[in-house]
Amino acid sequence: MTYCTRELHTADRSAARRLGQEAFGMPDADRPDPEPPAGSPWPSPGAHALGTFHGEELAARAVALDLATWADGRQLRTCGVAGVTVAAEHRGQGLTHPLLVELLRAARGRGDVIATLFATAPGIYRRLGFELVSSVDEVAVPATAAAAVRPGGPVRLRRADLADLPAVRDCYTAWASRRYGPLTRTGALASSDEELLTGTDAITLATGADGELLGYAGWDRGGLAARTLTITELVAHTPDAYRALWRMAGALAMKVDRVVLHAPAGEVARHLLPSKHWQVVSQEPYLLRVLDLPTALAARGTRGSGQVSFTVAADPLGLVEGSYQVTADGGALACEQISPAEGGPVLTVGGLSLLFAGASTCADLRAMGHLSGGDTATDRALEVLLHSPPWQLRDTF
Repeated sequence: MTYCTRELHTADRSAARRLGQEAFGMPDADRPDPEPPAGSPWPSPGAHALGTFHGEELAARAVALDLATWADGRQLRTCGVAGVTVAAEHRGQGLTHPLLVELLRAARGRGDVIATLFATAPGIYRRLGFELVSSVDEVAVPATAAAAVRPGGPVRLRRADLADLPAVRDCYTAWASRRYGPLTRTGALASSDEELLTGTDAITLATGADGELLGYAGWDRGGLAARTLTITELVAHTPDAYRALWRMAGALAMKVDRVVLHAPAGEVARHLLPSKHWQVVSQEPYLLRVLDLPTALAARGTRGSGQVSFTVAADPLGLVEGSYQVTADGGALACEQISPAEGGPVLTVGGLSLLFAGASTCADLRAMGHLSGGDTATDRALEVLLHSPPWQLRDTF
């Protein structure tokens, strides 16, 4: 079969929608999306869609989202890969790899320095240099455990309204900007205040005596027969706020059996619970690859100082392959390409992804076959200069 790949435009929306419904069951066939008004663009601003065609038939599609990732106060331009699917009749033809290669190279051309995605089949994406660096978890806690959280200092709880949404956004940004991995929730794809408020049954605010917002919880109660309270997001800046929001969820213990929390890997809210109960019931694996190493490292910075040289080998996209020297002093970091050196450390693209996102040590990279050459000293230098704290995120896309 002969295939060609091109950008998707408004005229392709119906075909792309059908492909998405077949693959993901969304939008719901019984509740179809309304057609956009005449003249409205598709994909929406901030999204870039590519399609592979067999003649006039759309055989595969993928979408790149304009996102940004926090890295301890800095922002990294991020390509969020979404909506990757191949029509049933064209599977097994090797369409995904060349489609994503073109999508990612275009993202690099727009200035994105990393690409991330959620994947149920990571093996497909590992061949492109992606590696699993974190997850968004869904955890279940007995409602009685939430109710048993010890009271903290005085915190007032109240229901949020539309006027509170800017403060809720600021509360999230204050949490996210001090960590590695959360999305910025800004740009063309950011939800409106109205969408935030209507996306859950309610948002409960935790405020201090002076009215300062200390945290919030978005939650859904479910239908009459449901015995679950779902907390779609729990963010707090103080232990007292965490305790108050947990106890609010536990106050429904007579009406629900469990609290389900959507949480980043390593969620600190767990440490406020008085029992061991914390059952991970599902995970959304988060994968990352570096698209532009010098720019990504300079944008992210480092917590260490020193110098190290290394090589990145066999990049299937040809974007980061080569030898580099990284020099850091006082948080500022410079990365430049150099001539290859004999005997130095050699990273795979996947190993670079794992190291960049703080997901693996050099010892683990060697055990997985992602790092060869070099010695104990270069391993230590790579970890000091390239490694980051573990990544945490709350958004899926």
